[in-house]
Amino acid sequence: MTVKEMITKALNLLGYNDSTGNSTDSRFQAVGKNAVDFVLADLIHCLGRDDYGDLKSLSDEISMPERVLYDVMPYGVAAFISESIGDGEKQQYFSSMYNAKRKTVVYQDSVQDVIPAP
Repeated sequence: MTVKEMITKALNLLGYNDSTGNSTDSRFQAVGKNAVDFVLADLIHCLGRDDYGDLKSLSDEISMPERVLYDVMPYGVAAFISESIGDGEKQQYFSSMYNAKRKTVVYQDSVQDVIPAP
């Protein structure tokens, strides 16, 4: 999924689009890229990865597990977009949804079998 597709998905969740699913407001694209950057950094940290690189354009591919990409990330992006334009009601709703879904993103570390020594 590209950054632009993620922004479109978040805008669809928010209802900030026309009947064809497009948004004519250019401010959404500007704040949307920053929202994707922020949520991506947060989720990469949750996954225990350190391969974060800044997204340069709206056509960049987002490298995340599919479940996180489709089920968790859009809610975080929607929360940050609604916050940036001052829609407090939707920001509160999508923030709570994102935080609930974010809890399911856990870092899987290997378990080592060791014998404790004094």
